[in-house]
Amino acid sequence: MTLRYWYYAAKLKVNPQLPDLIFENDVFVSYSNKDDFVEENEFNLRVHLHGLHFPVGEQIVDSIHRAVTTSRKTLVVVTKNMLRSYWCNYELMIARREAITRGRQLLVFLFLEPMSSWEVSAEIASYVRESTYIAYPPDPAHRQMFWNKLADDLGANETLR
Repeated sequence: MTLRYWYYAAKLKVNPQLPDLIFENDVFVSYSNKDDFVEENEFNLRVHLHGLHFPVGEQIVDSIHRAVTTSRKTLVVVTKNMLRSYWCNYELMIARREAITRGRQLLVFLFLEPMSSWEVSAEIASYVRESTYIAYPPDPAHRQMFWNKLADDLGANETLR
């Protein structure tokens, strides 16, 4: 996977899509299609959803790389299904490499379900330790405050640079 990342990073450098620090999206959401996560966007965030907004006929790796590099943040929705998904793990790896290459913090982790430490790989656990994470509240009474905080963290109140 690492060699593939560097190929697409070099391809973007040769044929850049956007100048540095100008983003098409506030957030790229990486989640497993097996999870019912997509919710209404009431915060005026420009959201790029895994799979849903990928152009038809384009290679998946191109779509993933473009989604990560044209988004201010990458929100990784961590579930047991996500941890088993090849493409979700690939999206995470691309976002991690982008963070290192560009020297910017872009990963935000959302734990949608409770998990024990043995369910999360050492590699993903190390990413989480280095990044912002938030847990989805089980109590519906706390969810509006949760969504407000998450939207703020993802840049809903920031202007484009």
